[in-house]
Amino acid sequence: MTLSTVFVQVVFKRFQAAHQVDSMQLLYYVMPMSGIAQFFTLPMTEDVTALRSFNYQTEGFMRSLLASGALAFCVNLSGFLVIGKATPVTYNVVTHCKTVVVILGGFVLFGSPLMLKNFFGIMVTLSGAISYSYFNVMGPANTDKVVQIKDAEDENEDIEAQLDAPAGQRQDGEKDTLLPDDKAR
Repeated sequence: MTLSTVFVQVVFKRFQAAHQVDSMQLLYYVMPMSGIAQFFTLPMTEDVTALRSFNYQTEGFMRSLLASGALAFCVNLSGFLVIGKATPVTYNVVTHCKTVVVILGGFVLFGSPLMLKNFFGIMVTLSGAISYSYFNVMGPANTDKVVQIKDAEDENEDIEAQLDAPAGQRQDGEKDTLLPDDKAR
C-alpha cells in the first residue's frame, strides 16, 4: 500500500464528512477526476507500445471491456462504502483481506501456485486482521466497563458523603430540599 493511497483515503473520508455526501455521491464526483489523472499517468506506468499494437477488433473484446468496467465499478463502490462507514485503517485491513481472497481464489479456481512467500503473507494478513478486529471490537467495550465501574464508585462515594453530612445540609453547601429547614420548624 503506497503512501498516496492512504493519503487519498483520508482525504476522501474528510471530504465525505465535510460535505455530508453518501458513498454514491462521493464516487460520482471523485471518479471522473481519478480517471483523468490515471489517463495522464498511463504512459509512465504501462507499456504504451503493447497498448498500440493490441488488436481491439477481436471477438468478445467489448464484452470483456464492459464486464471489467462493471466489476471495477463494484470494487470502487465497495471501497467508498467502507470508507464512508469506517476509518481508513479499517479500509486498509479490508483491502488486505481482499488481496488474500484474490490469492486464494487464484490457487483454488485457476491452479496458480501458492508460493511460500504468499502463504506467509496470508498468515500475517489474517493474524493482523483478527488482531485488529479483536482490539477494535473488544477493546473499547472493556474500557467502557472500567469507566462505568469507576463512575459507579464515584456515585457511591457521593451518596456516602451525603449520608455523612449533617441533617438538612448537603456536602456541597446547598440546603437539602427533602429535609425540612431549621427555620421552617
